Amino acid sequence: MLYKVEDIEVLYTVWHLKLFRIQDQRGSASSKRAFERYTANRFPKDKDAYSCFTTPQIDACCRRKNDFDFTKPFTLGIDGATGGDSFAIIAYQERKDARGKLCAYTREWVFDEPGDSGHYDITQIMELIADLYQKHYPEVVGIDPNRMIVIARQLEDTYGVETVSFAQNNPTMCQATALVLIEVKDKTLRLKGCKKLRRHLLNTVEDDKGSFGVRFGKDSKRSKIDAAIALAIAMLAYNTQVRGKENMVQFM
Repeated sequence: MLYKVEDIEVLYTVWHLKLFRIQDQRGSASSKRAFERYTANRFPKDKDAYSCFTTPQIDACCRRKNDFDFTKPFTLGIDGATGGDSFAIIAYQERKDARGKLCAYTREWVFDEPGDSGHYDITQIMELIADLYQKHYPEVVGIDPNRMIVIARQLEDTYGVETVSFAQNNPTMCQATALVLIEVKDKTLRLKGCKKLRRHLLNTVEDDKGSFGVRFGKDSKRSKIDAAIALAIAMLAYNTQVRGKENMVQFM
């Protein structure tokens, strides 16, 4: 069948408009999974197809200088289990680099090899948190009290560490995850020197929670992602309780 030039132009215009509409819908979707499920009506069985990040994205964040400064305001995010999984403490802060660009800097303390008993030395971990707290004065120590209620209480009662509750429910963690996704996409997150955090971020997949958005989920191998969650908590703590207050003078 032969088409007139005018018909081809119309077909091309319609195709272009449809493509633009699809791209616009993909850009406004909360996640790749949400777009494919609700717009493209696709349901891939491979859970790993919904990885939160690509290796090039994370590597771009690892190439830039990550000069974390303990003398500047920062937050700590804590996540993990007493055994089997991993236990992660992530420090997070925002500062301008030499060019005046606002960047996010990180430090990690990740325990992923439990002892012979299959459990981590929680006393050693709490002493590390207390040492960071007493030496460097983080603005916020964020922890999920529902998962680590005993640790949260012991940190306060034994070591004098005041913690702030960040329950790992969908509203909280979807908001926290969104912040990490933006920082990685914009290449403002600095990960150099944080090898375990890098690996945990690459292990994450999109766990779609409908109207709440997405939160970090585990891949099909149930890989460790505790450092990624700890980063999300630390970032949310900074975003809600520190940002904009860094230069405020406190009056006694």
